[in-house]
Amino acid sequence: MPFAVPMIWAEPKDHVSDCYFCQTSIKGINHKSRNSVNYPNLQSAQRPIPHSDNLPVPQRPVNMDDVTEESVSESSDSDPTFEPSTSNKEPHFITQNDLNDLVRDLDLSKRQAELLASRLHDWNLLEKYQNIRIQISTYALLKFFLKMAI
Repeated sequence: MPFAVPMIWAEPKDHVSDCYFCQTSIKGINHKSRNSVNYPNLQSAQRPIPHSDNLPVPQRPVNMDDVTEESVSESSDSDPTFEPSTSNKEPHFITQNDLNDLVRDLDLSKRQAELLASRLHDWNLLEKYQNIRIQISTYALLKFFLKMAI
């Protein structure tokens, strides 16, 4: 049976008196007595509303020519001034500073960083005429040697 309004679930205000699952007693219910379950009507779980004369079953259009642009609902959240960051179709080439930040953020070793830079270079994602330099901070070197000492 299709419903005009589906079941609406909300956060219960009180776990003891407003929790749908706590209020539904299913103890001793089996296949034969499943129709005797008493489901509560709570504010946190509003029951679905079946179709009626006031809420008829919507009819699907026979063909898509009947659907006009005006009948297609637009989201009220749309902002005409919003421009997504992906609107620029140009690729972003990685600079030396971007590469250094990425290596630091991913906590890559020198060997891993060189492999990453090599792959980016092979895929033509690095800026042109850029030398691949991997810089390891003093902290990273100390961390590496301290791990070896332990």
